[in-house]
Amino acid sequence: MTRSIAGLLGVLALTGGGFASAQRPMPGARSPESLATMIMQKFSSGTPDEFAAVDPDSAGRVFMREARGARTTELAQVVWTSGDHAVLLLGGVVRNGTSSPHGASAGSNETNGARHFSGFYDAMKTSSGWVVTHQIPFDSANFIHTQRLSVDVFPSDSIHVIDTVGIAPGARYGFGVRLNNAVQLHSVTIDGSPVEHAFGGGVLWLKTRRSASATMVLDYSLAASGPPTNRGSDSAAAGPPAFGAYNNTDVWHPFFDYLSSNELAQISITVRIPAEYYLTTTIPQTDTVIAGTRIIRGQSLHNEFALALIFDRDWRPQVTDFGTFRFESFTTPAFRHSHDSLAAATKRVYDLLTPRFGEPQFPSRYLAAVQSRALGPGGFNVRMNNAAISGAGGGSLGSSQSQPYAHETGHAWTMNGTGRASNFLHEAWATFVEALMLRSLYGADAEHTYWDSMRNSYMVGADRAGFAGGFEGKQSILANYDNGRIHYRKGVWILYSGNYVMGDSAFNRGMRLFIDGMGKGPSGYEELIAAWSKAAGHSMKSFVMPWLTSKYIPNVDARVDGTRLIVTQEQPGELFDLPKLEVELTTASGTVRKTMHLVHRADTVSLRGIGAVGEVRVDPDHHFLVQRHWGEPVVRFELPVSAPAALGATAVSLNGNFLRSPIPATKNGDVWVVDLPMTEGRYTWLWQPSGAPIRATNAPESALTGVRIVRPLQRVTNAYPGR
Repeated sequence: MTRSIAGLLGVLALTGGGFASAQRPMPGARSPESLATMIMQKFSSGTPDEFAAVDPDSAGRVFMREARGARTTELAQVVWTSGDHAVLLLGGVVRNGTSSPHGASAGSNETNGARHFSGFYDAMKTSSGWVVTHQIPFDSANFIHTQRLSVDVFPSDSIHVIDTVGIAPGARYGFGVRLNNAVQLHSVTIDGSPVEHAFGGGVLWLKTRRSASATMVLDYSLAASGPPTNRGSDSAAAGPPAFGAYNNTDVWHPFFDYLSSNELAQISITVRIPAEYYLTTTIPQTDTVIAGTRIIRGQSLHNEFALALIFDRDWRPQVTDFGTFRFESFTTPAFRHSHDSLAAATKRVYDLLTPRFGEPQFPSRYLAAVQSRALGPGGFNVRMNNAAISGAGGGSLGSSQSQPYAHETGHAWTMNGTGRASNFLHEAWATFVEALMLRSLYGADAEHTYWDSMRNSYMVGADRAGFAGGFEGKQSILANYDNGRIHYRKGVWILYSGNYVMGDSAFNRGMRLFIDGMGKGPSGYEELIAAWSKAAGHSMKSFVMPWLTSKYIPNVDARVDGTRLIVTQEQPGELFDLPKLEVELTTASGTVRKTMHLVHRADTVSLRGIGAVGEVRVDPDHHFLVQRHWGEPVVRFELPVSAPAALGATAVSLNGNFLRSPIPATKNGDVWVVDLPMTEGRYTWLWQPSGAPIRATNAPESALTGVRIVRPLQRVTNAYPGR
């Protein structure tokens, strides 16, 4: 995971995309001021339908509809007006009352929750009055070029920050950034002078003139999250906490959003903390101790968007210099993985990726592995800038099923991906790195199993908000604002299929071109397509775009009509461009494969000279994420009643990565049985007995879980039961 807020915070699962038009004419207001007031009144106390009637933004509607807590108005003002047009500044948050209103965690939850709503809105005067037309992105004509941070960390209670920010305000309505809503502002200046400003809803607005260069200085404090007992001490009387963190997702210093290239800046930071603590800024750093204070100085090697501050009294930092990059670990002596094992695992990733894709962007000469006990007991599942972050436990660095540490390390190559599909660029790439590492360590079979698991997760898995049932027909990559699993599950297939379509040589060149351009300007999906197109020698846009925009995957089928092979794609919506699509034909003399380029709803291939054809299978080697039509009509799963974990069970259910929900088994003599139709592939399954007495023999055993390989024996329907 990279810089998206998902995984660290509970976030909104947004299923709509863009700014939708209202379903009915919006009521107009007498003035821009009354319009701002009306919208925020509907947000605070109206119904979802009443709010939708005045706000045309689908993301804001979802935020209001899904709010769990008190909806609170904090900003409702006009920041610019001219004739029949105006710009409104609207800010609101949701408070659930479960945490201190002044702590970093409460403020970050409010800020991140409201970030699709709080901000600038364009308004215009119509025949029915003033109405909002659309939300204006924070980075419209505005830039952040540098940040120079001076931070004092008081582990028991707060941080004090002075941030000197080099900006280029280009918008007529002023300059706005997102900032933790619990921040206590002490002063705000532009070029040395106090400036009119407003703060609320996770938004800080400054009334500024357009300028190619200006210096904004913010002086503020931010309280730590909760009492010391929540940050490492056994009791409030035990003294200062042993550890703590201000993550980049806490928005503890200003930026525009998690998607913008206009905020990528050179960042330098000086942090002071009591000498008994160690601290990482998540970028290359040095530290010294003077008079009981540890002074850490960090300097970004490349343009960054937001730093983290993670500290721990019990760390014992160590460094290994590999020549091409420096590796540093921040872990306690009891951490599951030694410095040397982490360094070796890091080097394996660099040694695997660098020959194909070059040095990581920037190039990256530094990586840290960090144990953040503030994240709980988990393992490596977060990437922050130049640091792979683990919870207290460390988890597994990798197995034959997954490679979480390689995932986080591999992020270095696409960390600065920006724009609407930035989480595809981050997470699909890192997931692709896992597959490459699995092949390198465990062989082709392990990699194939992994690709099937990615497919199954797309077809039946839950999204970040916990909504099970798969993504097919529900969501597209470009319509997902946050770090939903669709970026991992569907997005990774764009890279896998793109590698197949282009071939290793062109794919490697394309990725090198894209990676080399990161940090030098926008690095979104448009730049990826341009890099792939240059490497391939032809446009790759028609191949990539349907995977990003469609809610569906290709539903490809084939049939023989005389001497013609007719291949169709029958999914709703967009047509896919599928080069090098293979179709396997069973003939009297054996199997024959035809390779074609499917572009239309139906394309044909000549079959003259191959004789009678019996069976026809599309994409037999699974190069694409497409609907599968072949498998086994009956796959039987059996659990002996005498299995230790099933003794005394009154009911048993089958679960697995091919089911949307567990399926109850039928007791048939001395076995529990489930029969299912299944399409070809590799699947993991798990028996779930219930009602059995708790006993020592109920420990996990081989009879309760396993892998089933389903063969393409004949055409099947209802491929994913429980649909």
